[in-house]
Amino acid sequence: MLLFLGTFAMSIVETKLQRKKQVLKSRSVGLTIEDDSDREPRVTIADAVSQYLAELRAKGRARKTLMAYTLALDRFMDCCSVRHIAEVERHEMMDFMTCCRDRFGLSRRAIRNMVDLVTFFLASNGVTGLFNKGEKPKFTKKKPERYMPDQLEALYSASTPDEKLLWQLFAKTGMREREVACAQYTDINYASKTKTIRIGESA
Repeated sequence: MLLFLGTFAMSIVETKLQRKKQVLKSRSVGLTIEDDSDREPRVTIADAVSQYLAELRAKGRARKTLMAYTLALDRFMDCCSVRHIAEVERHEMMDFMTCCRDRFGLSRRAIRNMVDLVTFFLASNGVTGLFNKGEKPKFTKKKPERYMPDQLEALYSASTPDEKLLWQLFAKTGMREREVACAQYTDINYASKTKTIRIGESA
């Protein structure tokens, strides 16, 4: 059995060698010959996505970040008509935006988020320059709602002492949810009225 496999492997090598010699000989006399062995293996979009997500996990990206990339890339593969990463062109991104709007019913902001995540993924694989200036979906940023003092007082009065302390931490420091979740007493300097934002472990 081993002798057979060894003979078979040698046969493959000899065949490729003869093929290469014939291609070089044909080219030397001016013939245009396309040699498949000169081509780099084409990476599928699915394989590139798997590799990209694995790299994000290895870099310790937060769970919400991984979920956002996974959703965007899954939808891109679902809408994309080509199989290999090198085949992705401007047309595929235009189709993706249309698909996000008509098939998934996404808002302009959600479509822009999807497009940006897919663009980052494609750029990491050497695919760039797919958009002309101003072609990405535009949206109006929603202004955050400001709570009035009487609303805050109503919230405080309906809260337990621990809850009231939590709401006041949000209101007086301007920290976001994850920043508050990772905050420590030593992060706040009451004398200088400053705070230190620490990056916690990925969720």
